[in-house]
Amino acid sequence: MLTSASPSSDFTAADVGRTVTVEGKAENRKVGSCVEGAGKSWWVYQVETHWSQSVRGRRVRVTGVVRERSDLPVFIPKEGAWEQAGIPLPPGSDLEAARKRLVIADATWQLLD
Repeated sequence: MLTSASPSSDFTAADVGRTVTVEGKAENRKVGSCVEGAGKSWWVYQVETHWSQSVRGRRVRVTGVVRERSDLPVFIPKEGAWEQAGIPLPPGSDLEAARKRLVIADATWQLLD
């Protein structure tokens, strides 16, 4: 089992399907909920897309399975086109690769404080 010393930014394709447990502060971002700890962030994919007001900012322990998702709204801006919502990338970027992220799915969590 991976622990909080192995954040999603360090997850690789080999970790997909592995059970992980992380601890940190529950935070919300535009694309969903995350846990921040040890200078890292772990995306948490759950039914509720964001932590509730009563949980946000508090320490949590999350256990789940590493999964790959291709759901980031990325695009390459075109000069003269209308401004798009999402994450702009430089010309020549691989949009399919940029859409991918590794998340902790099928997550269960508990408050630590």
